[in-house]
Amino acid sequence: MSGGWVKMDRDLLSHTEDGRLTARELLVYMALRMMASPDTGTCFTSALWVSSILGFETRKHAQPALDALESKGYILRSYLLGQKKKYTILVDDYPITLGANTGRCISVAATRERDHITDEVLDDPVKRHKQHDIMRRAISDPVLTGAARGTDDASKITLTDADL
Repeated sequence: MSGGWVKMDRDLLSHTEDGRLTARELLVYMALRMMASPDTGTCFTSALWVSSILGFETRKHAQPALDALESKGYILRSYLLGQKKKYTILVDDYPITLGANTGRCISVAATRERDHITDEVLDDPVKRHKQHDIMRRAISDPVLTGAARGTDDASKITLTDADL
C-alpha cells in the first residue's frame, strides 16, 4: 500500500444503519477500497492479510465479511479452488483517479451481468473454479460508468497478467 487518498461516499455509513452491511463488512470494504490501485480499482490480498491489517485475531474474522461483500455485490473476487485464498479483488463503485479512465467508476453489477457471472457460480466452489478464466477476464476488463452512479456510458480498462 502507498500513501495518497481514496474517495469514499459518506452514504456508506447508511449501509450499516439500514442493514445492507454489518460494521465488520463496512470496515473490510473500506480497507479494500484503500488497498485498491488508483488506476484499476483492484487489489491483490487475502483474508489473512485483511485480518492482520484490521487487527482481527484470525482470518476467520475477515473471511465471512469478504464472502458477504461479494454476495452483496460490493466486490468481485478471482481465485482458484484448492489454493491458498489470495484474491484479486475488484471493488465496486471505485473511482478511478489515475490514468486514461480518471473520473470513471467500477461497476461490479454491470461487469457480472456482461460476463454472465451469476450468484449460483459465486456460491458454488466447483462452478466458480470452472469459471475462473471468465472471472479473471471480468476483473481485468470491468465495466466502467461515468462518475455518477447509474450512467450508461461504459468503457474499459485493461490489466496485464502481472496485475492479477
